[in-house]
Amino acid sequence: MKKSLYIALMATQTYAFTDALTGFYVGGSAGTEGRSTQFNDKNAGANNEYNKYKVGQAFGLHTGYGKLLQENFYLGGEVYLYATPKHKATKTINQNLATADRVEYKRGVVFGITPKLGHVFSEKTMAYAKLGIEFSKDTASYINGINGEKLANVSKTVPAFAPGFGLEHHFDNKLIGGIEYSYSISKKFNKVFANDTARTLEAQRKSHHVMFRLSYKI
Repeated sequence: MKKSLYIALMATQTYAFTDALTGFYVGGSAGTEGRSTQFNDKNAGANNEYNKYKVGQAFGLHTGYGKLLQENFYLGGEVYLYATPKHKATKTINQNLATADRVEYKRGVVFGITPKLGHVFSEKTMAYAKLGIEFSKDTASYINGINGEKLANVSKTVPAFAPGFGLEHHFDNKLIGGIEYSYSISKKFNKVFANDTARTLEAQRKSHHVMFRLSYKI
């Protein structure tokens, strides 16, 4: 009799837990982005690199679906958007030069998609890994410090690989809170200088993100 009651109780708890983790959800996030931008001024006679690091706030939205497949294995997918208000990074090439030329990188709104693989290790608490692919319309420029002319300017949709991991807790059957870290590295892109076709500006962005997340199961 006691054994039957125990089995029934465990089955009820497992069902409730499965119901809490399985389904569609929507939510928002807020945190920080630490961005390292590398500019490479390439020409036949030299190959000069300039790096700029910038930290700013980040805000995003996300939606997805997940399912608890076994007692502790979770599989899901998510699409998301995020942006940073201070998204422009500028680097002066050489302050000792009269021209004070500078390079500038502006990142647009980011669209991402990722699978989520999770492991449930206590009641309603889960750790997960993600392997995201992101796209944003970014602009890289080399600007003349005297007249502000953009000697090289390219704006294009840039893909990035964004792996990460997170921890989330289901407070009840609807409300989910969590924290997530991800590392995003973009593809390099370049532009030939308008006044010197043998010279190319190459740019690449690498970012660290820590985001606090709040989701609601629908």
